[in-house]
Amino acid sequence: MVQQSSYSYPVVAIAGTFDRLHQGHKSFILKAFELSDKVIIGLTSDVYTKSKINPPAGGQKSKIHITYQKFGERKKELENFLKEKGFLPRAEIVEIHDVYGPAIERTQIQALVVTKDSQKGGEEVNRKRVELNLPKLKLIEVPLIMAEDNRSIASTRIRQGEIDRYGHLYRSLCFFESGIPEDIRQKLKKPQGELVAGNPNNLGELTDILQAKLKKENLVITIGDEVTKLFNTIDQKIHIAVIDFKVHRIRKYNSISELGFPDSVILSESADAKQYIRVQAFNPPSTITKNLVDAIYDSFHRAVFNLTSTIIVVDGEDDLAGVPAILLAPLGSVVLYGQPEEGVVFVEVTERIKEKLADLLQKKD
Repeated sequence: MVQQSSYSYPVVAIAGTFDRLHQGHKSFILKAFELSDKVIIGLTSDVYTKSKINPPAGGQKSKIHITYQKFGERKKELENFLKEKGFLPRAEIVEIHDVYGPAIERTQIQALVVTKDSQKGGEEVNRKRVELNLPKLKLIEVPLIMAEDNRSIASTRIRQGEIDRYGHLYRSLCFFESGIPEDIRQKLKKPQGELVAGNPNNLGELTDILQAKLKKENLVITIGDEVTKLFNTIDQKIHIAVIDFKVHRIRKYNSISELGFPDSVILSESADAKQYIRVQAFNPPSTITKNLVDAIYDSFHRAVFNLTSTIIVVDGEDDLAGVPAILLAPLGSVVLYGQPEEGVVFVEVTERIKEKLADLLQKKD
């Protein structure tokens, strides 16, 4: 007697980039294995991934370069997840180079599992199958998983620095309106990235080292007047600068032109692409205000989507601005700030760096 399968389908297919394998991806994959005995997983090639999410990898509307994981790394994370869930023997991972993949070649596939975001791709597969005199596949739509802000968890949002892989908003961790607890403040005094040691009274000595570490595609954020002035002196593009005209809490500068910015910079929320604009932010000592966080968040948006650079002039102190800058920065960005009496801290923003800083901040009372 033949045992009847408990699955709705013998074979279904799913597809995606599966970049930064996140909670939404995992829910999508689990649903496919609930429905079918075997799941063919189309994993986009590097070339196809680049064409899907560039220009550039921040998303179709992004104008800066944000890297995605290479095929081998994405495949390894996928295999590890399937192994953890016991699904690896029932899975077949296939590299795909277009929207069709094995869905127009494998006759045993009976359905495609899709989301609202990939529905059009499924419809395109069926259009091609009709063209090839093949029967249409059943399209099974599964719901997207929402982040804390009720917007879907997506790799694009992770690359852009908005959320982690579980949909937690980095922005919600940044606010310390009534001051940062002393124990956390002491931990924040330690370099959050690589310390490029040098004479604090002659940052110019660090020029060659810092320039060698930067890549052309990095989005650059400078925190503090001296670091900002240094980068303007060496004609290094700054996408976001946070300044307060002070050094060691003592007023030293009176204008942005003294830091190397053009006198023509306007105080405005709108400007032509590739131009600097200047905004104000209120941030008393030892705090991280919503006003400062919003200014930094909006500045990243301008940099990513308009190529507009922003000078944030802080009324108060900019000392802790590196915290929201790191948490809100797109992956691959570089945040630079001075380390008193030691040199410059170089932070290349990664998921691990964000997670480490988020864990530190969540220990607040």
